[in-house]
Amino acid sequence: MNALSYAAMLTSVPLGVMVFTVLPPRRAALLVLIAAWMFLPVAEIPLPGFLDLSKQMAACGATMLGVLAFDAKSLASLRLRWFDATILFYCCWPGVCAVANGFGLWDGVSATIEYMCTWGIPYFVGRVYFADESGQTELLKGLFIAGLLYVPLCLIEMRISPQLHSIFYGYHPSAFDQTFRLGGWRPVVFMQHGLAVALWMCVCSLAGFWLWKSKQLVPVAGMRYLPLLALWATTLFTRSMGALALTSFITLTLVSSELLRTRILLILLLLIAPAWVTVRSAGLFDGAVIGELAESLTGDPERRNSFDVRLDQENAVRDLALSSPVFGHGRWGLGLDQRWLLEFRNHGAPQLAALVLLLQQPLIAMCIKFRPGKGGDWDSPGIVLAAIPTLFMLDNLLNGMENPVFPFICGATTHYWALKGQASDSTASEDNLESQGGWIDPRPALQRRLHRGHAI
Repeated sequence: MNALSYAAMLTSVPLGVMVFTVLPPRRAALLVLIAAWMFLPVAEIPLPGFLDLSKQMAACGATMLGVLAFDAKSLASLRLRWFDATILFYCCWPGVCAVANGFGLWDGVSATIEYMCTWGIPYFVGRVYFADESGQTELLKGLFIAGLLYVPLCLIEMRISPQLHSIFYGYHPSAFDQTFRLGGWRPVVFMQHGLAVALWMCVCSLAGFWLWKSKQLVPVAGMRYLPLLALWATTLFTRSMGALALTSFITLTLVSSELLRTRILLILLLLIAPAWVTVRSAGLFDGAVIGELAESLTGDPERRNSFDVRLDQENAVRDLALSSPVFGHGRWGLGLDQRWLLEFRNHGAPQLAALVLLLQQPLIAMCIKFRPGKGGDWDSPGIVLAAIPTLFMLDNLLNGMENPVFPFICGATTHYWALKGQASDSTASEDNLESQGGWIDPRPALQRRLHRGHAI
């Protein structure tokens, strides 16, 4: 790490809090979380106490402190609902497992705080600010713009190889030999791996597609379709077949569900992750046919080898995980590629079930509340935002890329759909009931109530 790395990490929290002094709280929370995740170095600075300062901790900490300092009333009005039990369990169970495995109370408290900071904070901030229609729309636009910001950086690294993290922060965040795939360079930019960038760009492209589909995509810098096409093209050349295939599958499922006016395809989509973790943890399916299919579709034997490595890892760890299925073996084992397998080994089947349920709750709530054949609005941003965490869950079957934006979306969209059709929840502050201005749509916004301390 060079001096800029330390400076970026150590100043990220105070600078993030300062953003709340110039922007309304909702927009500030979105900007701070996404910008910190996109541009901070992949680093971890040891600190005294329970936690170290990591990229994820800095992004979530800056967001939370900004909310506490400038809009504590919204957070104070938060009322827990039945569906919040999943995130609370997911954050607290690792602490129970640490104590049960003999690592002591200190490690248990540390584990719980870490999960609460990196998963709980973005979940509840998203729930507070983005659980209404205007919030969902602004979140979708924010994802689209975030993808556009990464387009030139990805193009640079496709040309010169992944060097930006090394140029600015002095080191490469992952194994460099994994950055050349399918005849070209796979961009890494400022994330932990090229796979993380590919999934991020796929999500941003999906957001752009839904804005175009719902006729909310209006000119950016005087151009209407060129930015979207540039985003799609760049995403295609991130060279991650898994992320591209999963995103295409999710998009096809959503569009087909709209054309057929049915929820059956979405329900089948929800069954994939539970089915996979069940048959693989029980040893009922070897998965080799999927690797063969990947090789036949791409013509690249490396795609099959990559998949086989993950299957071998699952086979090697499965018996260890099953030897302690309730409390796992603690979080200090060797790293694993797949997040589902990591949670199963470290914290047992209850934590694995919580992970699957947490990331699929938005789509479950949508399937329950949405009426596809009774005038349902298929252009609603809540539909695609409900599917994005499920996309992340499917990616977690093969990878384990952290990203606090996904629990952020989970909190917002689960609350949006779970309370759909009910009276407005008191957790939505007056600032969140209107869109607070658009980033894409230049049409005059309705007069809105400004947050205290903000001037026109």
